[in-house]
Amino acid sequence: MNLVTGLKRELNIDPGQTTEDGEFSVELVNCLGSCALAPVLLVDGIYHNKLKVEDVSGIIEQYSGSDGEGA
Repeated sequence: MNLVTGLKRELNIDPGQTTEDGEFSVELVNCLGSCALAPVLLVDGIYHNKLKVEDVSGIIEQYSGSDGEGA
C-alpha cells in the first residue's frame, strides 16, 4: 500500500476530490521541492516528511475538526 491508497482509505475520497464535510481535499503534485524528505504530505502549509502509510491516519486525526492550525 502507498500513501495515496492510505489517504483514499482514511478519507474515503480519490485524488482530486474533497470530503463531504469540506475538511480535506487530496491533490497529487509532481514536486514539492523536498525530494530528500520524500515521501511528503503538505497540509495547510506544513510539511510532513519521510512518511509511512501508518503515519497517514495520525496526520488526518491531527487536523480533523481543527481550525487548520494542526495540534
